[in-house]
Amino acid sequence: MPSEEDIIASYRQTQSIRVTARQYNISAQSIRRILIQAGEYSTPTSSYISGRLDRGESIAQIAKDLGRSPNAVQSYAPYNRGAYCVGEKSENALKIKKYREKGKTN
Repeated sequence: MPSEEDIIASYRQTQSIRVTARQYNISAQSIRRILIQAGEYSTPTSSYISGRLDRGESIAQIAKDLGRSPNAVQSYAPYNRGAYCVGEKSENALKIKKYREKGKTN
């Protein structure tokens, strides 16, 4: 599992979210959110959404005002609890992964 630093370094080298996503087998949306959270990537849309979230507005309200789905708005919001797809996996996450892999072989 790559660290946030690995992802940032790859993005700085490639200047491509898609290439970085392929390199680590993580969705481009997750890479974008990690980079937004780290202050490494921004667009007018992500800046606008981040500003409204900082003022305490909800994803649902922002989505309604923009005429977008909450999922579309969420994809431009920084992670608020850290990214689940980077860093060390918890003991429980490893157990779940093992269980899922076991189910695929049966």
